[in-house]
Amino acid sequence: MLAHPKFPPRWTRVLGPFALTTAVVMGAACGPKDAPLVRIEIAGVAVNEANTPLPNVRVRPNPQQGAVRSGGDVFTNARGQYTLSITVPQDADHATFRATLAGRAPQTVWLPLHAGVEKYGMRFSLMPLSSAPLTPGSATTLNTMVNGRPATIRVGAVPPGATLRYALLPVPTLLPASGEAGTALQAVTPSVFLDVTDAAGVQVANPPEMTVTLDPTGAPPIADASALEALTLTEEGLWDQTRPLGGTGASQTFTAQAGSVTLVGRRFRTACAVGRVEAISGPCPGGYVAAQGTEGVFSLDTANANGDFCVTGVAGSSVNVFSAATTRQVSLRSTIGTCAIPADCQNVATFQITPQQCSDSAGTGP
Repeated sequence: MLAHPKFPPRWTRVLGPFALTTAVVMGAACGPKDAPLVRIEIAGVAVNEANTPLPNVRVRPNPQQGAVRSGGDVFTNARGQYTLSITVPQDADHATFRATLAGRAPQTVWLPLHAGVEKYGMRFSLMPLSSAPLTPGSATTLNTMVNGRPATIRVGAVPPGATLRYALLPVPTLLPASGEAGTALQAVTPSVFLDVTDAAGVQVANPPEMTVTLDPTGAPPIADASALEALTLTEEGLWDQTRPLGGTGASQTFTAQAGSVTLVGRRFRTACAVGRVEAISGPCPGGYVAAQGTEGVFSLDTANANGDFCVTGVAGSSVNVFSAATTRQVSLRSTIGTCAIPADCQNVATFQITPQQCSDSAGTGP
């Protein structure tokens, strides 16, 4: 059986992404309430679609995520940089964070944690929102191009002055590899963010039903993958199954929730790759390592105290693995593998980076 419809975005690490990139069940991630607490520091940058730093972005630990015991909101400076500290149970294997800025779609990031690592890097990429006025008292249908892709958005009846805000989002910003150990999520449509606000820019009470029709991204089918599903990203970093899909031909139609991100995808069993990041001075713990293929699959991890990492992808495919400023193309094994059993994974060997890149990697992400 593949992962349950409700699962965290996390790489296929038995954690215990983004199980959204993503993983294990919530309880396992949080750890027992009486576990010793440790303080960790997260530093990074928030950028726009052109990779330009964004100031005044609010970054906050998810208050509903049990792994985070304390830590307040922070804002990025003029160079888009931020630093925050949180307290977590010593055995917590993840924490989630949300970045928001007026005029841009919010982003939720799932950060894997490792014992003995005190500093991490985390990068946010916030996409611009488009807007359209809605017809009071009746349904509105909007045919538009969003980020170069055709989309049809249907919104139910709204009060006067209501506005639709929407964006199609790059999959990698939201989709680290997958749910339960040994499975991942393939996106076959872009992620879409929708919201309905009143004349003051505040989300309307009791938002109307919204449906979206999107063309697929062209992601190829994967052997033995599950059926397509419409999935909504919760604030806790979980992909939660929505209503059944509709549509004709290649297009996909699904129901979207106001203020949330939704996509169409399917789950599959993964292959994996392991490696290490180090400089002359030794291992580089805490920095993001990402893997991206051509199949609509994105995986990421953070290096542990020894600099070790594990990322996932489609068996028999080639993926680009990124660490700091270094990129390497890796051919994954044709057999299924899980990060829980490193011997089943392709060995990427060691990424040799400079001491400065090692230091910076805990502040920028991939």
